[in-house]
Amino acid sequence: MEITITKQLSAFEKNELMALWNAVYPSNLYYNKLEELEQYFNGLSGIQHYLIKDNTFKIVAWAFTFNREAAIWFAILIDSAFQKKGIGSELLNALKKDNPKLNGWVIDKEVYYLKNSENYLSPLPFYLKNNFVLCDNIRLETDKISALKIEWKTPE
Repeated sequence: MEITITKQLSAFEKNELMALWNAVYPSNLYYNKLEELEQYFNGLSGIQHYLIKDNTFKIVAWAFTFNREAAIWFAILIDSAFQKKGIGSELLNALKKDNPKLNGWVIDKEVYYLKNSENYLSPLPFYLKNNFVLCDNIRLETDKISALKIEWKTPE
């Protein structure tokens, strides 16, 4: 499976990405309508999508980068059937190749649930394994989630 990089998504891809988002993120981050996800995308600048599709052309992994506060931010979503197979690290390596520094939020508490009622497992160990560091005392607290800021930068 190879990574496709694009700035524009088809309507079909947007629908698949919304389904992936709703399946792998905590249910309190769920999007009920495609317009809600599109509104989120429209609020981001410099967005770039990294897609991995299976042999039936279904999107099984997705990462995206965007500009915020003069920095590059990212998010990664992997279909649960494809987790722990190296795809997330492959996506991170592509992001690292294209960006000298990456910022992200990671949910570090396992107090949230997926749409299917399973417990949401924090991906923090995955990011630490991939050379991200915690930004001490920088936390995002909203009515929907609590997350810790992580960062990666090209080694000097």
